[in-house]
Amino acid sequence: MKTEKKNLFITWLLSQQVVMGFASQVTTVFASSIVNIFNLTKTELGMINTINFILMIVVPLIVGRIADTMSKKKILITGIFIQYLGTVLVAFSPNVILYIAGFIVRGTGSAIGQVTNTSAIVDTYPDKATRYYSYMQSFGCAAGILAPIVLAYFSKSFGIDWRLLMFIFSTLSMLPAIGLFSSDIKNPVRKEGSENTGKKAGYAEAFKMLTLPLLFTILTLVFFCAMDNPYMGFMELFFTEGMGSDLGAIAITVHSIGYAVSRFLAGYITERTEKASMIVCSVMSVLALIATGFVKSDVMAVVLIGVISFFAGPIYPIAVMRATRDNPENTATAVSLMTVGNGIGGATGNLLTGAVSDNFGIQPAFGLLSVFSALCLVMYFCIDAAQKRGKAKQA
Repeated sequence: MKTEKKNLFITWLLSQQVVMGFASQVTTVFASSIVNIFNLTKTELGMINTINFILMIVVPLIVGRIADTMSKKKILITGIFIQYLGTVLVAFSPNVILYIAGFIVRGTGSAIGQVTNTSAIVDTYPDKATRYYSYMQSFGCAAGILAPIVLAYFSKSFGIDWRLLMFIFSTLSMLPAIGLFSSDIKNPVRKEGSENTGKKAGYAEAFKMLTLPLLFTILTLVFFCAMDNPYMGFMELFFTEGMGSDLGAIAITVHSIGYAVSRFLAGYITERTEKASMIVCSVMSVLALIATGFVKSDVMAVVLIGVISFFAGPIYPIAVMRATRDNPENTATAVSLMTVGNGIGGATGNLLTGAVSDNFGIQPAFGLLSVFSALCLVMYFCIDAAQKRGKAKQA
């Protein structure tokens, strides 16, 4: 009897994401060193971090619709390769201009991958999409658990600087990427000659998907990412400058543990338990973020980081999976629009956090993030209200 060959797509993808996670953590773990090397202010650091999110606004609008009408496999592999080239450029940039150029290239590849890998999982494993997506999120966070410790160990024990560490781990991430060439990545592309092919492939059709419920789903992600991205990007500075502490690397590890565990558990959240989970997660993260604006003990600050990360972790996958669930025939387009929301939120959050930090201090900037988290919950409630209103009009 012929045995069906196992599709290793999710295995190769998870492996690539984990190893690249180490490379991505370099600019976070060594944020203080990078600021000193390029003589950056915290506002300028926030502006550089914003580049990734600007690209997440522009790139997905192009890539998402193409991925729904062409080969997700080719686009995904291309995105990974572009991300690698950008990472290498960042690693060996001799000045801030090339450093920023590397961020632009890396951010482009990352945005391509973020759109296509999620929709590819949904299309390839429709019955296990939520579970596998949560695995991808939690495995990426798991890399963050070990990354600060491993990176710091190699730096202190062997004198390897952040540039070489970034190059080593980004290069290693390309090894599992080779396996994607032989993976069976499903792509429900509409056949040529279909009467709706041209209509469905057009970008105008993508914007018709922007129903009120989807718009509020996107806004949920906008405000979540306005909190989440600067919260992670400024964490090391929060401890070194705000708390006068060297516990920044430990805090990043605690953050990654919280995300890894909670995003793994998010795969078991059902439609029935989604709303309750969202309320609990948002309220707890808001309260803990408010506390970071007043905490005096660095140990207590690490504890608060753990609380924030554990409860904030499921919010992102809940929002993204809801968008794909509500738009099953246009998963890549739905994810691309959500990624645009990610970009808008990340860009706005980083700029405001950098500006508030320079003018009022890093702790007040962290307290400000609680406002974004609260608005995220408000937008989520609006999704249900919009859906009920739509059903009432149809009745």
